[in-house]
Amino acid sequence: LNRRRGVSPNTDSRKLINQLSEAMARERVGYVGGEIVIPENTTLMLYGEDGEALFGVVEPILVREPMCEGAIVTIRQGQSHRKVVLPTRHVN
Repeated sequence: LNRRRGVSPNTDSRKLINQLSEAMARERVGYVGGEIVIPENTTLMLYGEDGEALFGVVEPILVREPMCEGAIVTIRQGQSHRKVVLPTRHVN
């Protein structure tokens, strides 16, 4: 998650984590296993049996969240993994 001016790392990421946790619990696909916070960004660790199913649940939430613009999501399943770059909004 990228940090921007006016974005509180503790408050805003906590709201996002709560939204993700609720969605994952509702769909029974996983849980938030932890976070690493540094001034420039936050790394969230999400865990579940099916990484693709988990991403399918959280992707709409991440795409709507401005602090996630351009974030890199790594989906790991067994020995395979893929990276997804979340879209950015262009302001003219």
